[in-house]
Amino acid sequence: MSMKNFGKGLIFGAVVAGVATLLTNRNKGEENRKFLTDFIDEVKNEVEQGVITTTTIRLQSEEVKKQVATALQPAMRDIQKSIKDFQFQAEPRITQIQEQIETIQEHLPKV
Repeated sequence: MSMKNFGKGLIFGAVVAGVATLLTNRNKGEENRKFLTDFIDEVKNEVEQGVITTTTIRLQSEEVKKQVATALQPAMRDIQKSIKDFQFQAEPRITQIQEQIETIQEHLPKV
């Protein structure tokens, strides 16, 4: 694989990650559109000028990473809360099921 293809793939991946981040984050739509427009314009200009470097790619990747982290934090908190709520609600039911299983096993004839 040539460095040119690698660079294109890396840029494409960064753009896709950026778009995914913007679609799932909780910023206002106008802020998302401005960030995405600026990001795409910057990458496009650098590609057209042929001055995109590994440093530029790294910096842009870091920015996308920050956006993803910002977008995922609230989702992770919501997921963790849902899991805790489920465990809290399920615990008495699980205990009751275990007690019923023990009762059934006690009343089964010994084989």
